[in-house]
Order: sequence, then C-alpha cells, then structure tokens
Amino acid sequence: MLRISLVLTLLLFLIGGPLAGQTYEGGEITIVEKSQQKPISIRSSNPDWAALAELAFSTHGGYRMAGSSQPSFTFTIEPAGTNRATLSIESGKSSKLLFTGSVTGSSGRDVLLRACDLAVQKTLGIPGYFAGQLAFVADRSGQREIWTSDIFFQSARQLTSHRSKSLNPHWSPDGSQILYTSYYRTGFPDILLIDVASKRSMPFADYKGTNTGGVFSPDGRKVAMILSATGNPELYVAPASGKKPQRLSTTKGVESSPAWSPDSQKIVYTSDERGGPQLFIIPATGGKPRYLNTRLSRYIDEPDWNPLDSDKILFTAAAGGGYQIGVLELSTGKSNWLTRAGDNAEACWLNDGRHIVYVQKRGKWSGLRILDTVTGHEASLHSSKFGNAWQPDFVYPR
Repeated sequence: MLRISLVLTLLLFLIGGPLAGQTYEGGEITIVEKSQQKPISIRSSNPDWAALAELAFSTHGGYRMAGSSQPSFTFTIEPAGTNRATLSIESGKSSKLLFTGSVTGSSGRDVLLRACDLAVQKTLGIPGYFAGQLAFVADRSGQREIWTSDIFFQSARQLTSHRSKSLNPHWSPDGSQILYTSYYRTGFPDILLIDVASKRSMPFADYKGTNTGGVFSPDGRKVAMILSATGNPELYVAPASGKKPQRLSTTKGVESSPAWSPDSQKIVYTSDERGGPQLFIIPATGGKPRYLNTRLSRYIDEPDWNPLDSDKILFTAAAGGGYQIGVLELSTGKSNWLTRAGDNAEACWLNDGRHIVYVQKRGKWSGLRILDTVTGHEASLHSSKFGNAWQPDFVYPR
C-alpha cells in the first residue's frame, strides 16, 4: 500500500450560503489496491457539490475516482429546489440508468451528503456515513471541552465552555442531546446532559462519589453509566430520565466504559476484577456477567458494539508499548487487529458497521482518523492545526 500526503482545501459555497474560509486538511491517507475499490465518476452542474462529493467518497475506501479509466458507476447529483437534490446512478459501462430518486436535507451541504449516502446504499447495500456528526473532546480553548463537527471538520463547533475538564461525549440516538462527564460543578466527575441546539446543559447523574460513562441505549429508552455511590465504581442502568438507576455489577474490581448491543438488550463493559482491564457482557436487566477472552492482551478496554453486526465488538488493547484497535468476533471467539502502526485508541463504529473513527497519537498531538475495516483505507479527519481531539462518538441524525 502506498501512503501519500493529502491536503484538500475546498472553499464550499452551497445552497443556503457560503462556508467562507472553511478548509479540509485531511493529512495522511492510505491508498489500497485498486481492485478492492469501485471506480466512480461524479457529475453535477454545481462545481462545489461535485468537489464535496469527491471529497466524501475519497474517505470511504470502497470507491476511487475513475479518472481516465472506465467507471463502474456514474453519480449525477443536481439541485432540485431549496434543500432538495436528485440523484441518478448510471452503469459506467453501458450508461444504463440504474436508479433515480430525490433527497431532502437541512441545508445545501446536508442534502448533497445525503445524496452521496444514498448512492452508497444503492451501490454497496450499506448505509452511507457522510451526513453523520461527530462529538469529541478538544482542547482548542485551553481546556478539554465537548465539540461537535461534521465528518470532514468543516463545521466544528464548541458546545461546552466550562473551563474545566469535560470528557466522554455520547450522542442520543436522534442527535439532539449529548451525555458527557464534567468536573466543573463540584470538582468531582458528574454526568451532564447538553442540548446540542441551545448548548444548555443540566445535571443527569450527580450522586455522591464519581459519575461517569453515561451512554444512551440505541432505542433511546435507557442509559448505562458507572457510579461509585456505594464506594466502588459499578455498572448501573437507568431510564432515559436518569432517575432510580439499577445496579448491575457487584464486584471488587473497577467497572468502566459501558456500550450497548444493537438491540439494547445487553451491555459490554470493562472490569479489572480478573487483575487487569478485560471485557464482560451482562444483560441490561441484570444477571451473570460473561467474560470475553480476546486472547490478544492483558489490557483490554474501551469496547464499542457494531451497530449492524451484533457479532463484532471493537476494543483498545495494550500492545508493543502502546495501544492498538482490535475487533472480537463473538460467535468464534477470534480477535483481529485493525491497527498495527502508531499508538491508537478510543475507537467507535460508524452507522454502516464497516468504518471506525479512532484516536491516533503522534508525539504530543492526538487526532481523529477514519478506517475502512474492509479495505484498510485510512484518512486523517483533521490536521494538527485544529489541535488535539479525543474520545469520538458518532451519530447519523434521523
């Protein structure tokens, strides 16, 4: 595979107004073998739409721009009124029309990206992620605060201004709220809930002791979290209101990092009850935990359950003096490395169950990268000019 440095600077002027001065600095991209990618051609009467679509597909890994070669598909995306677009898909070999349809969105850029996502759905049979949103921690203000952004870092927005450490953001399923942990109210970690549109936050769990790791279930009805009100950090589940949490774990170890199964019926979490951090699964209603032996490391943490394939769980493992991302296949008990170079951690699945976003540390800088787990294609989502970013979480707004 060939590694090249990619700096794409796009000044995008879409329907709904200009995005003046916003740039994409993608950093390093890994190019995979062409045989693993579908060559495509993109057409639009709006050159800025064509540029953004090309940028989106360049991050995917399942596609490449055909250039002078014959494309497998030609995607034609045209404006069709305010925040509406038409998508046509033609076979590159015969120019036969394979699909035509319309898409709506919240803005010109959103509708363009949703049209690209529809093209992915129609040609690969999986959802597209281009119109999704990231929540993450960044230190551009001098403190670790919660931020949100589109996947291309062209609309990065600081949500919190606590001037105190804020950590572990997790979206609500509809993308309207984020649970996070902050120290600003009491000097101890509490779980807060913030409304994304208004930036108004309120306490969600501020019991005696530490309150961390709040994460919504995929159906939005419950929240898993780690509370130490009893003296030891244990796993709890509460209704989405946060009231009357039910304790699920009872160990002498320290529990952390809960993540839900796609059907909201189980929780995978980390516990050090076996002497070092390892993964366990427990029913969301309580019961006996099941130990997951990844067979890769004595330090396994930060699990995330694949939203489309309940057989796969991401994790971070200590390896070679640093950390790498792995994936466990529950049905076989086999684990595989997804990353091998650098120092990598804090991975989350995207909505297609194929891509992940994770943190790579390079010297003193930590940045977000996207990885296609099928082809191995990788790209940095922002440059060091943005500053450090950690703990990504992803949502595709409904």
